Amino acid sequence: MDDSQSSDFLSQSTDIFCNSPAVHTTSMDTVTYESLVLNTKSAFSSVRKEIKKATFSAYFSTLLEDCGTCISQSLDLIADLLSETSIKVSKLTEYMSDTVCLLQLLSDLIKNVIESISMSCSSMKTFPTITGRIIMLVFTHCKDSEAVYGSQLNNVEKQIKDMFRTCHELQLTYLMVLEKHYIFDLTEKEEQDILIQALDINLKIGEIVQSLDVKTMAEQWKAYTMICEKYSCNLMDKRIYSDSTKILCAMITNNINTALEDNQEEKVIVRSLKVSSFTLKILLRVCITFKHAVIKDYDSIMELLLYANTNNEAYLHTMSGKSSQFTSLFNNNVIGPVNCLLGELLYDDKFLQCICNYNIDNIKSEDKLLGLVLVVISAIRSLLQKGGDQLAKLKKHRLINVIYSLLPHCHVWFNMGLQYKCETSSRQYQTYGLYEHLLTHTVTLASMMISEEINILEKRMLEALLSTDCLSAMFTSNLWTVLARMSSRHFLLAQVVSLCKIYQKLEDKDLFMDSPQSIHLSRTLNRLFEIMPNEDKMKIYNMYNIRDEKNMTLWCCLKINSLPNEAQCYAEDIVMEHFKTHIGKLTSNENVHINVVTKSMLLVSTCTPMNRDDEMEALLIKGWTKACPTNMKHAVKDFNKGTLWYYKYVEALVILTESTEQIFNGNSVNFVKVLHIVSSIVHSSCKQLKLLLINILCKLANFETHGENKHVSDSILTQTFSELFDNTDSIVRNKLFNTLREYKCNNLYRIVSNVVNKDEDLKEAWTRFIRCGSTKKYSSIDLREQLQSTSNFVYSHKCIEPVEELRNSEPLSLQKSLSNNFDLIDLDTLFEPEDAEPACKKAKLNINEAEEIISRLETDTLLLSKIKENVFTNEYKNRIKSLCNKLHNIID
Repeated sequence: MDDSQSSDFLSQSTDIFCNSPAVHTTSMDTVTYESLVLNTKSAFSSVRKEIKKATFSAYFSTLLEDCGTCISQSLDLIADLLSETSIKVSKLTEYMSDTVCLLQLLSDLIKNVIESISMSCSSMKTFPTITGRIIMLVFTHCKDSEAVYGSQLNNVEKQIKDMFRTCHELQLTYLMVLEKHYIFDLTEKEEQDILIQALDINLKIGEIVQSLDVKTMAEQWKAYTMICEKYSCNLMDKRIYSDSTKILCAMITNNINTALEDNQEEKVIVRSLKVSSFTLKILLRVCITFKHAVIKDYDSIMELLLYANTNNEAYLHTMSGKSSQFTSLFNNNVIGPVNCLLGELLYDDKFLQCICNYNIDNIKSEDKLLGLVLVVISAIRSLLQKGGDQLAKLKKHRLINVIYSLLPHCHVWFNMGLQYKCETSSRQYQTYGLYEHLLTHTVTLASMMISEEINILEKRMLEALLSTDCLSAMFTSNLWTVLARMSSRHFLLAQVVSLCKIYQKLEDKDLFMDSPQSIHLSRTLNRLFEIMPNEDKMKIYNMYNIRDEKNMTLWCCLKINSLPNEAQCYAEDIVMEHFKTHIGKLTSNENVHINVVTKSMLLVSTCTPMNRDDEMEALLIKGWTKACPTNMKHAVKDFNKGTLWYYKYVEALVILTESTEQIFNGNSVNFVKVLHIVSSIVHSSCKQLKLLLINILCKLANFETHGENKHVSDSILTQTFSELFDNTDSIVRNKLFNTLREYKCNNLYRIVSNVVNKDEDLKEAWTRFIRCGSTKKYSSIDLREQLQSTSNFVYSHKCIEPVEELRNSEPLSLQKSLSNNFDLIDLDTLFEPEDAEPACKKAKLNINEAEEIISRLETDTLLLSKIKENVFTNEYKNRIKSLCNKLHNIID
């Protein structure tokens, strides 16, 4: 027998009938036992004579108790024999034969009784519990037979089979009587208690027999549920539902675990999944029977749903490497019944609350998080399929709240490459990722909302857009856009106007423009504006005058190329003239705010490719020339509040160049100039600028140059990529390889190959990248660990950190603030032509005064250095350190 699920029932065998008056609290000796067995067998032979008497009920109860005592004692004597050094097999088989005989006699007795008289709880109170305990005791003994008999198992194999067979026969008789013949008067408290005790015993029997025989298990659970249905009206305020579901869920989980074990035998997999399927159906039946139960504990069911949904087809294929045959079998036997169970449970609002109130913090780093996402998706699908009153009564915003509470923790699972099937209109299947899977169902749920729920949804979406969590904001942007496509134009117009007002209100905040919220909100505005009807776009155009400088940033979000043709042409002329004016002022070193130049470039980048290629090329070159780092060493060495303008300026140049890259051709000298300036900035050794320029560098490498330009550009590109590949920073290296994957072309790969061939380790990594799409050979576990390590990154405004901390830290990330303090720097010296000498900053002191101060410092420092070190107190040392820091700041 299978002892994989060992029980503690066997250890209780000596006191299993402790509630029976015929129990002997001390072990009998052999003589007493044999005498009792003989008398009990003899009593069975007198049943036909006694059954006609009025006293038969008492006779039956006594006989039942004696039979139970004999069987319990025989199993105890077997255990005693097996503990001896010299085991008498003949005696062992004798005790086992006694048990088999008594089981058969008891089964025959019950059959005779129901054919002759009516069985009621009032006259035969002990029948449901004592008979149930006998069955439980013998089945437990059979289940644990390998552990009990050990080396003697082969010698008694026939007797064990006979014991199981006769106990199974008794089980069927007992269950049939309880279901059809035995009468409970449930108005009596005592009889109610007996029924509950009997159900509890049968619940334990059901747990035991699952590892013995599938047929026996099925018969036990079918009968159990039918008895529950028969008396359900009187059991709603009991713990039957909670106790049953707890055991059933544990059985299902254990069988799923068995099926999922690596290198498991096929027949064991099939059996485990079939048992899981059957047990799920029993669980569903119990849930239907007790849908109005007073005491409901959904914890075990919820954990089962999470576990089953975690092991969905995509997870089994990607994470566990299971075959399509296995996943198909698992879907049919587990996922299908689980979905049916979920659909039934959703009729109970309390269960929906269980989903909505589940503590995500406890599982956010576990596989169960994936299970919860899929439970929510399945719940949405099930509720939508039900429709009608069920959907109308559902407070849909509660599920929306669950989704938004899940999103910040889904970084790992959205990026693991899980693929889910979606049936198309042609009834064929296509696949999409978990992110799209969740988004699709959320859109469908949102589309069914009433106006009050829509208002709640809008508030939640706006909160997400204005949060720092990327996943929540990205999801919201997609959700908002899809819903807008499905809504009326008036709704869309109102949404865009509202978001424009919010954007402009936040734009005045110093921290906003360089925050994630700015990116989230601007991206959403752009997508919503794109899908608006032309008439409504014109309303927005007239509402926010493009000539007004305060609207420049807003139109960078909305984008000029989204306007109707006529308005677009007019707006492009305005924007272009504005750009020319400000880039001209910058070139001639006139007074101009660098923010305005940057905004102007960004606004031009939103125009369509214009028929001004020559003019645009000249303006672009002027902009890049001013960005040359030759005279900007103080700006590109590190970023802080005073130098972030340079990064923003280069970023705008990159965006503008990408939007107008068609202006370059292979013979263009200006192309080489831009490439040279980009290369110079990359060599500046500032990580942030390297990350910013990798993308445009790969794009520029795609241009086919000719003649002398080809030699120069190849030389520049080779030097630049060498600098990037030599960079030891993993972020720069990863960004480089991922971008190279995106911009595949022969020219780019030729240059890169020339660089990597000079280093064997680099060559190996590059070869692997070309072959596998990655510099390393990752397993799903490695990928998950990488994703997990980045999932806890939290955005913070670095500019509000202590000044000393900023000064001493490495430039890991850009400051999250745009400095408006450009008066700290002379605008005339922001940019200089490459061949010009750097202009001096305006001195606060004249040269003679500075010379005197520096000379005094040199003299005093020399004197200090001659003093013995041990003379300096801690106070002196701290003062010297403070002076050194101040001098260091002057140099920087």
